[in-house]
Amino acid sequence: MAGVAGAAVPAAAGTPPRGTTVVQPLQASAALQLAAQADAPVEVVGLRDEYSQTCANPDGSFTLQQSAAPQRVRAADGSWVEPDATLVRRSDGSVGPRAAVVDLSFAAGPDGLPGSGSARLRLARDGESFTLGWPSLPALRRPGPQLFGETALYRDVLPGVDLRLTASIEGYGKRVSGSKRSPIRQRTPARPLQQGTRG
Repeated sequence: MAGVAGAAVPAAAGTPPRGTTVVQPLQASAALQLAAQADAPVEVVGLRDEYSQTCANPDGSFTLQQSAAPQRVRAADGSWVEPDATLVRRSDGSVGPRAAVVDLSFAAGPDGLPGSGSARLRLARDGESFTLGWPSLPALRRPGPQLFGETALYRDVLPGVDLRLTASIEGYGKRVSGSKRSPIRQRTPARPLQQGTRG
């Protein structure tokens, strides 16, 4: 297999014994060579991304498999992992999805995101980012959110008003609703929830 450029990766289920490695070609030319030798499709690892993967075929052709939704996510260590929008608390004081295409952070406390002033949300991808905040909230100094799967619930951000921020693999959603603990019909009118962006 001399001259074939590849990457050594841990063996997966159904491959050689535990502790061994499998050479996966990074380039199309190397994948074609291996496919011809093995008489079976070989993935071109260098072309893999969140939405697609490309395989070289023994007959010299290529097969591209694409999906409208992310099938894998690049982890911090460079490996690929399954997408998972479940929110977790991070060591930097923020809250974010376990494995998403975008770098998404929600504030975990009353003072906003670390290093972002009063921002309550930050989204970044490919070197670009923006932050989102609600100027009317900082003075209230409410506690951090309760986490329910992909949703962060900020209770009583204004009198009788709850804020829900929901993570997805590719972005986020937000919803403002009346607090069950303070029914709208029993409370005084709330101040508008003003929103500001920066990016």
